[in-house]
This record gives sequence, structure tokens and C-alpha cells, in this order.
Amino acid sequence: SHGCLSTSLRAGLYSAWRRRRLQAQSCKTMEPKDQLDLPPPVPEFSGGRKAKLQLAAAFNAAHAEDCECCVPSKSAMAPGFWKIVGFGEKAESEEGQATRMALLMEVDKEVQLMNPIERTGAVFGWRRAGEMALQDEDWEGAGDCYARALAFGAALGEVDGATEFPPWYPRQEVDKLCSEVLVKVAELEIFLAKKEDNQDGLRKALFASNRALQLDPSNLLAEALRRQIDSEGRELRLKAA
Repeated sequence: SHGCLSTSLRAGLYSAWRRRRLQAQSCKTMEPKDQLDLPPPVPEFSGGRKAKLQLAAAFNAAHAEDCECCVPSKSAMAPGFWKIVGFGEKAESEEGQATRMALLMEVDKEVQLMNPIERTGAVFGWRRAGEMALQDEDWEGAGDCYARALAFGAALGEVDGATEFPPWYPRQEVDKLCSEVLVKVAELEIFLAKKEDNQDGLRKALFASNRALQLDPSNLLAEALRRQIDSEGRELRLKAA
């Protein structure tokens, strides 16, 4: 809630929200060549759990005002697009690669109106949306949310996010969030692989867990998932024998 936020964080969030509202309003009357890039505020991260709570608060506060500029734009992606887009270095088909590029273009349009803090908040928000979809047993929706989270974090497949955030921004916080998303992806892939007796899903889950460890070597859940995938793989092979 807003009452739980520190005074400096509330002020920073209100400033960011106000800046974004003014920018959105000015976009309606200004020609593209006249639009100005407003400088983003410098975030205050202290690391650890407190930093994660600040990211969560940033996302919640940005959406609490219920303004149009904070609402995700309508997507042209068909539900369940994550199955062909995938989370590998590249999609495994031409259709999947074309869909992935369309997704990245959609996200890029939204990112144009965001500062780095808001973009990081979007990663957190789409991760939470994916978790809620899992609770509702909406597997397609969960995968779609996780794909969007990674796209906002510039960590979807072959995308190199090193230049997507300014040098002063703590990119390691984004990497940690994306690592958490990839753990959720691996868990989803494992669940569906067991449900469908599909070893290919375990291969994808292993890639996701390995990628999670690349982004955050301290992610213990990702390491535990790699061991689980090995165990699940042996079980599926025994069933197929």
C-alpha cells in the first residue's frame, strides 16, 4: 500500500508517474520530431530484499493511479503465443521467430513511454500476472506473461539487454528478476512435460534453469530445478522403455 512506502520513494514514484502522464498528454499534441525525452530519476537501491520490495512498490504505485498511460496496450498476439515464441536463444520455427519479433516490437512501443524504473516494474508485474494465471490453471496465459516479462527485461532468448538500460541503472536487479521469471518458466515446462509425457519440455526447462543461473548465479531454486529435471528425465525415459 502507499502507506508502506518511504517518503522519498513515494515522492520519486509520484514524480515518475506525473512525468509519464505529462509525456503521454503531450504526445497527443506534439509531432514526433518535437517530442522531448525527459530524464529519468536516479533510483535508490540498497540491495537484497529491500530492493525487491521497492520494485514491487514501484509497480503497484504506478498502477494504483489507474491512468491510461499505465495500462498495457492491446496486444495482437494470440493467446498461447509463448509455445511457438519459446524461451530459447531463437524460436524453433520461422513462424515462431516472426511472432517473437512482433512481441518485441509491441514491448518496444510500450518501453518508449517508460523510464528504467517503470520498465523494471513491468518485469515484476508480468511475473506476478503469470503466477496468478498459474493459480487459475491457465497455462497459456502464464507462459504468455512470462514471455512478456522477459521481453521487458531484455532477456528473451537472443536479446542482449546490456544496452537496453542506462549505465547508471543497477542492471543486476533486472537480471535477478528475469532469473526468477525463468525459474517460473522452467517449473511450467516441467509441469507440462510430466502432464504430456514429453521429454522435449524437460529440454526446454533445462535451458530455462541454466539461463536463470547465468543471470543470477546465486539463484538456488534454479540449481535445485536442474537436479529435478534430471530426475524427471530418468522417470520419463523409464516410462517410454
